[in-house]
Amino acid sequence: MRQERRCSQSAHCRRPYGRASRGTDKAYRYLRCRESRTIPQIRCSYFYYFVNSRNKSDRGGLQIGLTAFLVAPESAAFSPPRACHNLTNGFTRLQEVVVAEAVRCARVGVLGSGAWGLALARLFSNEGHDVVVWSESEQVVEHLEATRTIPLPGDPDLPAKIALTTSVEEAVAEKDVVVFVTSSRFVRSMAAAAAPYLRPDTVLVCATKGLEEGTFDTMTEVIAGEVARLRPDVEPVTVALSGPSHAEEVAFDMPTCIVAASHSEEAALLVQRLFSGDVLRVYTSADIHGVELCGAIKNVIALACGIARGLGFGDNSSAALITRGLAEMRRLGTALGCDQETFFGLACTGDLVVTAGSLHSRNLRCGRMLGEGVPVDEAVAKVGAVVEGLNALPAVLELAAHCGVEMPICEMVDLVVSGKIAPEEATGLLMGRELKPEGPAAYEA
Repeated sequence: MRQERRCSQSAHCRRPYGRASRGTDKAYRYLRCRESRTIPQIRCSYFYYFVNSRNKSDRGGLQIGLTAFLVAPESAAFSPPRACHNLTNGFTRLQEVVVAEAVRCARVGVLGSGAWGLALARLFSNEGHDVVVWSESEQVVEHLEATRTIPLPGDPDLPAKIALTTSVEEAVAEKDVVVFVTSSRFVRSMAAAAAPYLRPDTVLVCATKGLEEGTFDTMTEVIAGEVARLRPDVEPVTVALSGPSHAEEVAFDMPTCIVAASHSEEAALLVQRLFSGDVLRVYTSADIHGVELCGAIKNVIALACGIARGLGFGDNSSAALITRGLAEMRRLGTALGCDQETFFGLACTGDLVVTAGSLHSRNLRCGRMLGEGVPVDEAVAKVGAVVEGLNALPAVLELAAHCGVEMPICEMVDLVVSGKIAPEEATGLLMGRELKPEGPAAYEA
């Protein structure tokens, strides 16, 4: 029989380490036994101490929703022993709440009122969280308040309990999680605007995909850099939220799987537990750089697939571009030290397949118009939304040149977008390249 681990300093402790009681809420699965001073005697039914703060000794990680202790059964007075269940030492703020409620209900600020931001806000709200959405436009806020619908085909509903504001302070202050969902070009300015109002233990989640031109920074690096610069008292904890997730489907509760990547395992687990539910399944990853790199490059490959469609090519061409595009992503990621498993996961293969093959994809639609000969500015205007592949393209090519990595598909997209060659000529250049083997050697070339 397996022996249960218990508090090492108290023979009186009868609570297993990390074990859940049967018939209780799933939040019990996150019980942690910690050595500490005495907790006052309490008479109650089921009562918990819940920590919502930063443990400075725990590698800068967060302990939100991860630490709890069953104090007393029904109709019993119980005094926990000394040296057991540390819920105070190393923390700055202690809250007495029911753990299950704490895991289910968080205060979430969403910075961005586009379709993706609103789809996420709707999902978070339906999971029971207290959500505030920020928009820079008073007109947008008034329209959303009046219609309570997300501007997508089919008019998905925007729950009435979601608050809408043009105040960054209102959207950010005292939030457990802040989600950045602006265009990649505005992430830095958005982080700077939010920094003064952030709580030190707020988890910063980025659902925007891209690379910053000139710095090669990923979006979470941009956010962390700005917050650290403006708030020396804050050690930013960031999580990248990425994967195959069209707003058009998330807004209608279609099952979706994504990945939460972070250097902080605790923060990634927090995001996973807060946002997973019947509609969204969240996996975790420690390879945040690889996840974000894939999220940026796949948009460029989707532009290439769209150009091929605009030229009248079929599934064979798309499959070739997706497969060889994946090879380019893997080559660059390998040069940057990313985890190889990332390239076969949701953030890379999954997101590339959906972005390069779905008409929901703005990058695919824009690329298709480019292949048909439509000028870039006109194509973007017809798409009617941000085309992140165009924003990421210069940074991807600069980074590839810096690393000495060959990315011919991305290079051809750049030549077409800049008007230096026609789409038909790009096809000939790709097909006429030097013949090479496929396999591990090709990824290392």
